[in-house]
Amino acid sequence: MLYRLQEYAFIYDLWVESEYHQKGIARQMVMLCVERFEQMGIKQIRLDTAVENENARKLFASCGFRFSNIEMLREVKS
Repeated sequence: MLYRLQEYAFIYDLWVESEYHQKGIARQMVMLCVERFEQMGIKQIRLDTAVENENARKLFASCGFRFSNIEMLREVKS
């Protein structure tokens, strides 16, 4: 079900330096955002990730995110 609200939080970008990968830092960062948004009374959090970024999709799914829509694009030659 596609359930979209007028007001929502958005996680725009998430970056962890490569030497800190696989230490749970990204998950901690996401969950801290979720916790803070809940404290603010936010009812929905959205984010985008590249279709090729399977690791990011797994991370966000483990934090309770689910697919809501699929955006498609096509490059146009000028």
